[in-house]
Amino acid sequence: MPEKSEMTYDEAQRLLRPEHLSPCYLVYGEERFFVDNILAWFIEKAVDPGLRDFNYNRFDGTKVTPEEILMSAKSCPMVSPTRLIVVDDVDKVVDPKERLLSYLNAPVASTTIIFVAQKPDMRTKLFVKLKKQAVLIHCRPLYENEIPPFIQRSATARGILLSKDAILFLKEHLGKNLVLIQTELGKLALHSGKEEISLDTVEQVIAGEREHTVFELLDSVCERNLEKALRVLSLMLSDG
Repeated sequence: MPEKSEMTYDEAQRLLRPEHLSPCYLVYGEERFFVDNILAWFIEKAVDPGLRDFNYNRFDGTKVTPEEILMSAKSCPMVSPTRLIVVDDVDKVVDPKERLLSYLNAPVASTTIIFVAQKPDMRTKLFVKLKKQAVLIHCRPLYENEIPPFIQRSATARGILLSKDAILFLKEHLGKNLVLIQTELGKLALHSGKEEISLDTVEQVIAGEREHTVFELLDSVCERNLEKALRVLSLMLSDG
């Protein structure tokens, strides 16, 4: 069977449908914000809130056995078409008898299992099998140049209109911490109206939230990014 194509986080947001769930997913990558959002979508859309105690299980791969995962996977969902299982750190599951591999050959249609891993070794048997059998969703960290568009999209989703200078300030002041970016946008939403939020307003709302360090400055110099280095230096000086 040919390997299934992999989706990015943005593609998963557009393409996932609760009425067309696959038996197996592999959600992997180092951007935990994206991973958590994907898992939250599945929990909200795939399981009736009133039946989650019966039809939803989440396992820690460092503690669970393959037998426990499969016993849950093979159980019939209660008053629901779907049972949902999340296995965190699936690369840590000890499975000498390769029972998970056997299950993937014939997964239960009424069960959706989401295997989660941060840095999986795609050369191991389990992940080679998952590349063929599962739907892959890659939650990689954003590149530096992807942060401003992410801030813009997130602001728009909250009904916030930001100036270009405000977006640049948020990027340099908050870095790649997507959770912190969302938190600060939530604060800015309280100050938003129909007009564009200025740089001055952003500075007043989130001043002091992130301390710029000499390490960021050194990174910028090593990257030969003079513009970024000067911005970070300016912010360090303004932070005292």
